[in-house]
Amino acid sequence: KGKTRIKSLLLPKEANASELSLQLSFLKVMLPTFVQFDDDLSLNLQGSDDPLGKIADALDLPHLSDCNFPRHAWGLAPLPEDKIDVKRALFHVATLVQPR
Repeated sequence: KGKTRIKSLLLPKEANASELSLQLSFLKVMLPTFVQFDDDLSLNLQGSDDPLGKIADALDLPHLSDCNFPRHAWGLAPLPEDKIDVKRALFHVATLVQPR
């Protein structure tokens, strides 16, 4: 029988609707990567000034911390005005984490 792997993410408290929407979009793209990570994963992103960096470090995906995903998802920047930029950023995340 395989070993059980536990995944836990604490997301920022009191996120507004646009932040939650971006968080969910990001997590949808990242879910397969979290699941495939062959170890336990416990990330507290509450109060982090670099959530992408924390995720990148935990998953050993250094290039993820440099991606252009909107920091608004974690309340660290204004909402991007251009929805096309958000879609491009999500696509970029997906290309960074896809298995090679």
